[in-house]
Amino acid sequence: MFGITFLNKHSFFDYGLVCKEKNIGFPEKNKIKEVVPFSSKTYDFSTMYGVQTYSERELSYTFYVYDDVNSSIEAMTAKKIRAANWLLNSTQTMLMDDDVEGYYFLAEVTDVDFPEEGLMGQLKVSFTAYPFKIRTEQEGSDFWDAFNFEADMSQSTTFYIAGTETVTIMNLGTNDSSVEIESTGLMEITNEKGVFKAPKGISQSDNFFFSPGKNVLTISGYGTITFTFHREVL
Repeated sequence: MFGITFLNKHSFFDYGLVCKEKNIGFPEKNKIKEVVPFSSKTYDFSTMYGVQTYSERELSYTFYVYDDVNSSIEAMTAKKIRAANWLLNSTQTMLMDDDVEGYYFLAEVTDVDFPEEGLMGQLKVSFTAYPFKIRTEQEGSDFWDAFNFEADMSQSTTFYIAGTETVTIMNLGTNDSSVEIESTGLMEITNEKGVFKAPKGISQSDNFFFSPGKNVLTISGYGTITFTFHREVL
């Protein structure tokens, strides 16, 4: 049965909740505009730093609450308590919607409501989420069962460097993606944003990320380097 997975529990298979309706919506653009004094001219600085930013995304789900084995108010109330303890005892974490295959949301419960209709109750859950959906599989993965021939592309994210090499990595998402670097030796990475030092081992920097589209890197050093990142889409 359709549902959501949250905190490693599924709404139907673990709690018997049947989804009645949902709304995952879209985030609103963050618009940064300035009006020229004594003029009708307006300047839009929303993409000044490369990409359009967005506000948090609102998600909502309504589930039927019913115990078909012990059909009573007491049984329905017990189910509600279990569901409330599951949903409310969390901060922002992964939420997977069965209808949004291959992606997940980063979401936190903001409101839970339990309107009753006799022995058939309802559970209305509201979430606030990070604006972008995040791809479950990392880019460059060889997991062909999840490969979409219309939206995906096959590319390597692991390179053997012996001296200096120039490589290209595509970010097929619509947002900047943070990158984890794993290197077997000290590497120097140059791109349009500057020069970055990648130490031996695993490292990450807020200043090193992949922009949407083509990312050209010039890498100097000796050894193997792997870039791990996940696509983000609206």
